[in-house]
Amino acid sequence: MVEPILPNQIIDFKLKASYWYVTHKLLLRKILVGFLIFLNLVFYSYSLYLGLLIFVVQDPLLKQDLNQLSGNLIDYRYFHEINRPIPLEILDSAVLGSRDGRFDYILKVRNPNLKLTAAKALFQLVAGSQVMAEKHSFILPGEEKYIAFFGLESSADTAPAIRLAQVNWRRVSNYEDFRQQRFQFSSNEVEFKNAGVGSSSSAVSTLNFKITNQSAYNYWQVGVYMVLFSGDQVVGANYLALDNFKSGETRLVEMRWYESLSYVSRVDIIPEVNILDPAVYMPVE
Repeated sequence: MVEPILPNQIIDFKLKASYWYVTHKLLLRKILVGFLIFLNLVFYSYSLYLGLLIFVVQDPLLKQDLNQLSGNLIDYRYFHEINRPIPLEILDSAVLGSRDGRFDYILKVRNPNLKLTAAKALFQLVAGSQVMAEKHSFILPGEEKYIAFFGLESSADTAPAIRLAQVNWRRVSNYEDFRQQRFQFSSNEVEFKNAGVGSSSSAVSTLNFKITNQSAYNYWQVGVYMVLFSGDQVVGANYLALDNFKSGETRLVEMRWYESLSYVSRVDIIPEVNILDPAVYMPVE
């Protein structure tokens, strides 16, 4: 059974509490003042600790970091080295003479870079210090192609040679997928007929073949190098430009040499078109 609390008991408790507060009021004030002083000491001590930490430890570290920011933290030389283009490779060269005293100079080059195109390469035919002829060309990533100077006279004492005078590189992304969609040419039914040894001056050697544009793109012009080999030796070369070469189209090509050539065992038919240049594409009809 719970005993009830009488009003007289409540009044008695309040009186005792009031009496205790009055008699201990001064003590309570001293305790509160002491606690506030202690709290201030804690805050001031922590502030002093932070100040010493910043001044003694963090400030020198901050100055060191700022000095490093003004320095060169990136090894640009390393990045230049790993991104430097590999020079074009000269795979083969040949000089072909003709009956009229003119010469053809043939050079086969390769771009070993798979992400860089030689967007503009300047080739020069030089004899000693004399520049006899110049030609601008391009070499796509990973491409092997021919560079040729046809029908040039040479009266220099030094044998002329082709040199690469200048090349401008450009980086290309996702080139292989891009190339597979656009650079799709095939040649077949290749037949070479030699005029024969000892033939007359009017004899004609002929090369016939078919070339097809298997891509989905129409081109204003596609160049074709034709190089004749006897074993590993170049015995003849020529160049033809096919205008308005449309998608799916097959062209019948006949190329003539007005002379008798050595035995021809192999024919290189190498198309060239700068698929990275938007100007080479015909508009869609």
